[in-house]
Amino acid sequence: MRHLRDTACGSPDCAWCAENNDPKRALERWFGFPAFRPEPVDEMGQPLQERIVAEAMAGKSVLGILPTGTGKSVCYQIPALSKFDKTGALTVVISPLVALMADQVQGLARAGISSAVTVNGMLSLPERHHALEQVRMGDAPILLIAPEQLRSVSVRSALRQREVGLWVLDEAHCISKWGHDFRPDYRYVSRFIREFSGDEPPAPVLCLTATAKPEVVRDIREHFQSRLGHPFVRPDGSAVLQREVSPDTTSLPNAGHRIIAPDPRLVDLSFAGRLRDGDLSLAAIAEAAVGDSVTLSRHGDRWLILDGRKRVLGRMAKAFIPPEDTEVIGGEISVVLQRREDDGDDAYWHLIRRYEWEVFLPELTEVIKRAS
Repeated sequence: MRHLRDTACGSPDCAWCAENNDPKRALERWFGFPAFRPEPVDEMGQPLQERIVAEAMAGKSVLGILPTGTGKSVCYQIPALSKFDKTGALTVVISPLVALMADQVQGLARAGISSAVTVNGMLSLPERHHALEQVRMGDAPILLIAPEQLRSVSVRSALRQREVGLWVLDEAHCISKWGHDFRPDYRYVSRFIREFSGDEPPAPVLCLTATAKPEVVRDIREHFQSRLGHPFVRPDGSAVLQREVSPDTTSLPNAGHRIIAPDPRLVDLSFAGRLRDGDLSLAAIAEAAVGDSVTLSRHGDRWLILDGRKRVLGRMAKAFIPPEDTEVIGGEISVVLQRREDDGDDAYWHLIRRYEWEVFLPELTEVIKRAS
């Protein structure tokens, strides 16, 4: 019966499916919007947001690649709320950023959905107990946690009291070789899912990221295929990590723009971890977010990452050297990584002063220099 309630029958005359298994109906019901964002679109011209939601609601494992700022959260929130409404199943969202998890819980609360919870190291013991109790008692449709929390005895105990209907990995590029060094426990998620599922088929997995580098896509798909036997639907949208941009010929004659995302290893990952309390950069980092404009400024043998007020947000590694034929003219924050004092052992780690900090990965706009 639970399976029938959560599975569309395909009949155009079915009133139940029209009301409960239709992505647009679900969007309007939960968030009040009559339609999904029109762009980007998939290979068939369907809004990519709608396509990802539809595939997830149909019980398929999906790799959803959407550019920053185009509504990735809705892609898991609608299937999660729909599944909970029909079957009472829990959706577990794995996210690397405490601030992002808290923001998504608050966003759902503003939409009138106050039952989503997050469990993280910033909660007091009473707050953590209350959140886990909501999970145990079946009151929470969505649980947002960092991957490390899957090793927590209390979290594992709470999850054993529930049926998990969907696993979501936000910032899923952290699984791949491109990013797994920064969150090694992302590689543990699939093992936990397999052990948690026991003899039952694992619940579908929804991976969401703004990164579409081909090797990242390949790593994610191969990872879950080999460990869980899940083939992934991957709607082909327009989110591209590296792309050529047509130049504005009126302002840049005979030149072109090139947008690149440097390898994370070319960013100083421990920069903010070495800052002292009161450093102006800490205030700048606390205010910054994905999509904010940044510039690079050369200081000695390093390039500093500056915000719009010329405050230092971070710096590039010594290995970062812009190509001689290009000039960096700007950029924006594309990814925020959460780092902790026990995440690495590079030459600067003995200088670490903070338990946790954020690292901003920039997406840079370069202009090809004209020949003199």
